[in-house]
Amino acid sequence: PAAVFDVEFKDNKTLSFTQTEGENKGYSDTMPFTAEEIADHVYMVHWQENAGIAVIHVQNWNTLEVWTNIYVPGQPGIHMKGRMRL
Repeated sequence: PAAVFDVEFKDNKTLSFTQTEGENKGYSDTMPFTAEEIADHVYMVHWQENAGIAVIHVQNWNTLEVWTNIYVPGQPGIHMKGRMRL
């Protein structure tokens, strides 16, 4: 599934996002997140949305690549790879 999100990491504890392209265009939420550096400038970032959706990113800031895993309760996982734009 093709999807584009604007994500803002507000204070190293909270993120907000809005889906700007894709099936759920306009969907937005704000919630706490956890990030851990797993290699030099590579982070595993995860959060749970207020709707119960779990999201796990691996963000490579060296190459600006992101791998996203989304788990909606009762549905198969969604796995995507894309590029980050600053």
